[in-house]
Formats: sequence, structure tokens, C-alpha cells
Amino acid sequence: GGGGSARAEIPTLTFEGTASMEGAFDFGATGTIVSNPVSGGINTSANVYEFNKVNGSAWYSGTFKIYGQNIELSTKKTFSLKVYSPKAGINVRFQLEKEGVGGSGFSLDQTVTTANQWVTLTYDFSAINATNAYDKIVVFLDFDDVAQAAGDGTIYYIDDITQQ
Repeated sequence: GGGGSARAEIPTLTFEGTASMEGAFDFGATGTIVSNPVSGGINTSANVYEFNKVNGSAWYSGTFKIYGQNIELSTKKTFSLKVYSPKAGINVRFQLEKEGVGGSGFSLDQTVTTANQWVTLTYDFSAINATNAYDKIVVFLDFDDVAQAAGDGTIYYIDDITQQ
């Protein structure tokens, strides 16, 4: 994690180079960069991040990236990402955290309303305390803290995580 008070905006994660998510969690969920299997519409990029919410994985499974310093949130408080889901009506939670500090998360939820099509989800963190230290982003696909259904093997794709 980052020390001191240094802060920086996150660079857009396009998955075209070596920059990726750090990994996936919990109970077998996996994530990796793959060639875009559903190129078209708003996303014709060559590579995307594949998240497999494997059978039996935790309902709160997700993927994350830790940055070397805290995220600058004083001016750009909106984050967006492209999501491809084979299911409509799923909730995607985007969370900012401080690595290693339990209970530090600040999260927002958006719903994928269209199946089998790239959509852009936008998260407006205007309500966040910009002086708090966050150095980690977490994306929870099909996050349902009510039903809490285990993963069913659904594969999701994300791309172009952007701070704006």
C-alpha cells in the first residue's frame, strides 16, 4: 500500500497491456485477461478481463486492484466500467477500500439491465469523504446481499475501468 499523503488518479484499466486486476476472490472465483470474445457495440477492444463466478463461489466474490498510492478523489469522483453479462438484472458493486483496513470500504451499486451486450456502468462518489485514504478498487459482479446465492459458473467480462 501507499504511504504518506501522496495521491494519484487511477489510470484507465484497458487490459491491453500488462496492467490487470490483482486477482479474484472467494472460494474458487477466477479472473484473467482474455481476447474480447464479444467484440462489438461500445467495446471493440482486443482484450478484456474475464471474471468466472464459479459454482459454489461466495455470493460476495469479486475482483480487485491495489494501487501504490492513495486514489486522488478531490476533483474526479466518478468511476465507470464496461460490463458484459449473460444475465440481465444483476447488481454490480464498485467499492473503494484501503488495503489491510477492515471496514474501510465505500461502495455504490448499479444494475446491468441488458443481457449479452456491453453496457457502461457509472458510479458517482460525490458523497465520499475525499480526505479518506483509499488505494484499492473492488468490483463485485452479481452482488446480492439479500438472496446471497452462491456462484453458478456465470462468466462476466469487464473493461475500461476509468476515473473521471
